[in-house]
Amino acid sequence: MQKKRFHKEHLKYQKFFDRYYLFPEHRKAQRNKDFSYKPKISVIMPVYEPDPEYFRQMVDSVYEQTYENFELCIACGTKGNITVSQMLRKYKQSDERFKFVILEKNEGISGNTNEALKLATGDLLLFADQDDLFVMDAFYQIVQALNDY
Repeated sequence: MQKKRFHKEHLKYQKFFDRYYLFPEHRKAQRNKDFSYKPKISVIMPVYEPDPEYFRQMVDSVYEQTYENFELCIACGTKGNITVSQMLRKYKQSDERFKFVILEKNEGISGNTNEALKLATGDLLLFADQDDLFVMDAFYQIVQALNDY
């Protein structure tokens, strides 16, 4: 798997990412973990004019999660951008956990977030920006903590 690339101002995060990157045997163990409480996580993401590369990395960071009971809910305020529309449709075709709506007009971050919330069916909500990244065991760690406490 190719590692994510970060801007110069995020090099400290790159060092953190490299240090805590999961080995294949850890990823496999986490994917096979049978939790007693298995909440569905809805990742809520408002989108407007995303940089295609950062957006792709963000979506990939969701789908690389070791805990797989999630859905990604996107409300896109970028109507008419063919590149973004094609990316959204491609993700939707490859995974049923991908939900999106293309809005008639950009409603701003709060309006787009509210529209993404309408798609959610999960037990937990995680809010993310279009250029955020999740470490691959982020959802696993959340569910592990919920099961522990």
